[in-house]
Amino acid sequence: MKQKVTEKLQAITLRKQGYTVNEIAMRLVVSKGSVSTWVRNVPLSKQGEVALLKKIRAGQFAGAQSRRNHTHMIEQQYFASASQTHTNTSFTQHHIRLLCALIYWCEGSKGTDRVDFTNADPKLVKLFLHYLRSGFSIDEQKFRVCIHLHTYHDKDIQTTFWSQVTNIPQKQFIKPHQKLHTGKQIREGYQGCISIRYHNADIARQLHTLAKAAFTLTN
Repeated sequence: MKQKVTEKLQAITLRKQGYTVNEIAMRLVVSKGSVSTWVRNVPLSKQGEVALLKKIRAGQFAGAQSRRNHTHMIEQQYFASASQTHTNTSFTQHHIRLLCALIYWCEGSKGTDRVDFTNADPKLVKLFLHYLRSGFSIDEQKFRVCIHLHTYHDKDIQTTFWSQVTNIPQKQFIKPHQKLHTGKQIREGYQGCISIRYHNADIARQLHTLAKAAFTLTN
């Protein structure tokens, strides 16, 4: 009994100094339940409050970091699985055209006189063009590109960038569209927006009808 009283007094002293329940339990080699009961109503000193608050914040940060690491690990596992599935899947021309059509339905023009795809994500632009070139017979000379830039962009740098992304020669880029900019915010790493035009009404119609046919499956 005397030992318990001694441990309780030590626990109260440590608590006032800002020790956590876990720290006290480990230090005194007693259960967390006992410590929690002993220090439940113990007022902290000013220094103890500051010390405990720092530990709580550090614990919250560590917990958040642990959750982020766990989420990242799960995403990496999913990515590896998806990559493996993608590698082992044999895509027919129909599958390629359908993927192209669904991307185009989301980001392309709703007109059917030409293919007109607009986006600011270089990866999505490259993916769309990959499927378009793989799924259809394309005349590379028919591509025309218009980039939409803010005043803080360098036209030559952005033209070179998008030419490399699209694998379309700069000579097929038309005059850029300059957007008005208030100057209040500059988006770091933003490469501008690109509009890719391919003058072929038949391919435009195929993209639209492929997407519409896919949607009818859910009706």
